[in-house]
Amino acid sequence: GIVGALNSTIQLERQQGFEDAVTAGGMTIGTVVDGRNIQENAQAAAENLLTGNPDLQYVYATGEPALIGLAAAVRSQGAQDRVSAVGWDLSDPAVEGLEEGWIAGVVQQNTFEFGYQAMAAAIDLACGNPVEQENPVDIQIVTPENVSDYLYYLEG
Repeated sequence: GIVGALNSTIQLERQQGFEDAVTAGGMTIGTVVDGRNIQENAQAAAENLLTGNPDLQYVYATGEPALIGLAAAVRSQGAQDRVSAVGWDLSDPAVEGLEEGWIAGVVQQNTFEFGYQAMAAAIDLACGNPVEQENPVDIQIVTPENVSDYLYYLEG
């Protein structure tokens, strides 16, 4: 199953990439629900997903609101023993799920590097220098085994 945000271009791209990868690996995509990139909507959508699919084993969340909503839904339904999830962006609920082991992985973006690279490109453009059309920024995959290495993302 997928908890997505059908109103978000980037999350639709993430969803398509996920679907392409898992179907190439032999899995099938079941129900896709729309959390609209709003945590409360994502939780309601995830609760409907879990209730409507009692044999669902795997869920992908396309963004932070979707993953937080999914985490709340899994806990409210006591589904930690039957669901394995992956998603985007660390949050306290995601860390708890990683520590409990039912969240298998979280894609963590390096937001500092995004900002740094964007400003460097903007300065280059302002100075008349050429810039690359695409400038990839590395991400990290946070797992139950390495979550303690990434808790600094939650420090405020």
